[in-house]
Amino acid sequence: MELPENLESWILLVILGTFNTAFAVTLYLKGLSMIKAQKAIVFTYLEPAGAAFFGYFFLLQQPTFYMLVGGLLILSVSYLVASK
Repeated sequence: MELPENLESWILLVILGTFNTAFAVTLYLKGLSMIKAQKAIVFTYLEPAGAAFFGYFFLLQQPTFYMLVGGLLILSVSYLVASK
């Protein structure tokens, strides 16, 4: 039995919203609550750099000069925050 295209889209949307959004964010926030605030802020700084890294290796997206400079700034600020 084939589902109507609209119903199939809604089912996929519910799965995406439940699993990718609700479950992943819940795990992320639970993990952040288990560590000190100083380390948690470093992880939040690393999110954009991690997105660029995974985009390059898994999606073959080419980083621009500004992305590399921004990533370098994020990493250096994260180091400064973590070292204090």
